[in-house]
Amino acid sequence: MSFNQSCRSFGLEGEDNLTLWADCNSEGGSRRSTLDLNSCINTVNENRYRGLCPHGGPYRYYRSIRQHLHGRDMKGNIGARNVRLEGTVLKVEFHDYQSSWGGLFLTSRWTNHEIDLAKFVRNKDGKLEFVCKKEPEPDDDLEMWAATQEQASGFKRFVLKELPTMGGLMGEDFATRYNKRRQEEEEFRKLTYVEGENVVFRGT
Repeated sequence: MSFNQSCRSFGLEGEDNLTLWADCNSEGGSRRSTLDLNSCINTVNENRYRGLCPHGGPYRYYRSIRQHLHGRDMKGNIGARNVRLEGTVLKVEFHDYQSSWGGLFLTSRWTNHEIDLAKFVRNKDGKLEFVCKKEPEPDDDLEMWAATQEQASGFKRFVLKELPTMGGLMGEDFATRYNKRRQEEEEFRKLTYVEGENVVFRGT
């Protein structure tokens, strides 16, 4: 059952307006529950579609909503603004660029992107949860590189620990990305559990 059908009231609060709160019905009556939407939602999916999408895997394919809100492009423009909830629909304005004349000119504009939280958020006995389909693990050059190093005794340790301090450009790049991915995976596991083919984000 969608959260809005079993919650007395709900809204947004917290840093950047990215925390969903709701007074949820439960067996013991009603309790306030919160859910960090920044952790649950991506700004692009595995097919590189731009927009607000459920975050069903441990690795981000693009920046989070909060990173867009605080990040700036090469022209100094912020990436997003105006996070709001209209009914159960989360809406965010993103600063997009449209190319013309074969890419010679870029026109900037603010566009709305949205996601209906009623399709993903549920009330599980007084606690909000975000449920979405689990995304496949990425199969890219970074994963292939990491798998290769697993089979090379000593070399992985050299690339991950020695090359960065020696200023090895290629080693530092891949090592940094590899370690970041491992951290993202660890944080993702702490926030979620698997339910069949779905990933479930726990609220509080």
